Amino acid sequence: MSNKTTNRLIFPAKLNELVSNGREYTCFKMLQLIYAEETTGKPSDNTSGDNKSSPPKLTQIGENIFLPMPAGFAAGDSASFGEFSGTIATGINKLKESGTAGLSKADELLASMKGLDAITGGVGSDVQDSALSKAGVAFNANTTLKFEGNGIRTYSFAYKLVPSNQEESDTINSIINTFRLASYSKARGLFGLEYPSQFQIRFYVNGTDDNAYYPHIHNCYLTSVEVNYNTEGNIFYVNGAPTAVELSLSFTETRQLTRDDIESRSSIKFNTTPTTRG
Repeated sequence: MSNKTTNRLIFPAKLNELVSNGREYTCFKMLQLIYAEETTGKPSDNTSGDNKSSPPKLTQIGENIFLPMPAGFAAGDSASFGEFSGTIATGINKLKESGTAGLSKADELLASMKGLDAITGGVGSDVQDSALSKAGVAFNANTTLKFEGNGIRTYSFAYKLVPSNQEESDTINSIINTFRLASYSKARGLFGLEYPSQFQIRFYVNGTDDNAYYPHIHNCYLTSVEVNYNTEGNIFYVNGAPTAVELSLSFTETRQLTRDDIESRSSIKFNTTPTTRG
């Protein structure tokens, strides 16, 4: 890894030396959906004659950004559940299976006060509710949880970048401007907007090995870029460059993941294949 390569932005400059000694680092790679005609300058080949362009291809653009591992990096996974009232299904199934003989005294009271609606989720009058209250009988909604999906994961990176020379000041400025540019969409025609760039974020150790102790991040959109200049005082280099910059980045994965996505990058697998017991 060399900071002299034109398609790489590396900070600090000594990160090359640190990486060669086994130091961990983070790589940010930018990707963009690009149509074939945008790369060749010509309409894509169309053998079907329907005048439709080929679908866009996710293509690497810009310069890869290499930074040290962020301090205090947090990764979270979530699942969303809602509430589901099982009253209707429970009541109907119970009647189908055992008839009225399977009902308790409380069920019989509810049925007599509210009819079949009492056990299938219907709503009675205030008079009926009052009578049930006096009898000390309440309506069992049989509420359970229903799975609604896993949350889309988000990540935050925070860096304090302190240049030691002019070259590092210029590198910091290029890194900031690259992230900012990537967070914006591009006009497409009079009314359309392209999606902003996606990011492929990787944690590495020992040069090019994936750091197995950190999560595998799927492609992300950059949702926030915040830069604070000279937070400890207005001190500048002679060329006007700030002596310290705090950079905060927020990313959101492009889609909701499933266990299949996680298992494809994990050494841990769940065996969910049914087995036959003798």
